[in-house]
Amino acid sequence: GAIASVPGVVILDVSSDTSHNRTVLTFVANTENAVQAAFNGIAKARELIVKTGLEYLDSLAESAQNDQSLQSELGAAYARIGEIEGDPINANLGKFDDARKSLDKASQLLEDAVRESPDDVEARKRLVNAYFLRSRFAYGQRNWNDHIQLAEKGLRIGEPLLKQRPTDEELRRLVAELVGQLSVANHAQGKEVEAVGYSERHLAILRESPAAAHPDREYRYLLASGLSVLGNYETFANRRESGLKHLTEAATELDK
Repeated sequence: GAIASVPGVVILDVSSDTSHNRTVLTFVANTENAVQAAFNGIAKARELIVKTGLEYLDSLAESAQNDQSLQSELGAAYARIGEIEGDPINANLGKFDDARKSLDKASQLLEDAVRESPDDVEARKRLVNAYFLRSRFAYGQRNWNDHIQLAEKGLRIGEPLLKQRPTDEELRRLVAELVGQLSVANHAQGKEVEAVGYSERHLAILRESPAAAHPDREYRYLLASGLSVLGNYETFANRRESGLKHLTEAATELDK
């Protein structure tokens, strides 16, 4: 198996408990090989979970056509599967073609759900997240056109929704991330003035958060990250004095 294939690994015991859907595998090896074997085992387990999950989701999707609530739930699940298969920012299975299909499926289901129930806030949030994940996936593939178009799609839904729900921190950070995607894309294409504009917008969204009144560590980190990106892009845009100011503010936030 995935663990036993690592040189120097000796399997001592395999114990399965079908009533709890669990298998415990005990093995010995030197430190380097033990780490590699553990990673191999985790990756194989994730592959099996994703495979089983997709089979289940696909069977449900066949009967979801007229069920808006089920479409929304399935869309969120396909988005999560797509993250595991090939999200470029986090640990993934490296199955990028499969990830694209899962994320596309998520968007299709959630677009149908929102079309059927345009006032369903949860479905709209899930659709914004699906566009965000697809935009980030396009970033990983260096497909700048899709990266920008998908981020803009997400913002067309996310920004009006945030105006209705200004205390929704999860939504606020998602909208800020989408604006950040546009900043990154413009910087990658050498459009530094536009990159600075989107970075300023990203920072403004964070600063309008109710969390700004009593910032926790996570909020300070997000703010520092936004300030750092803005400062760097300002430097590229020959706004060095402003860039240095924002980079200094970023360091100050991290020191608090």
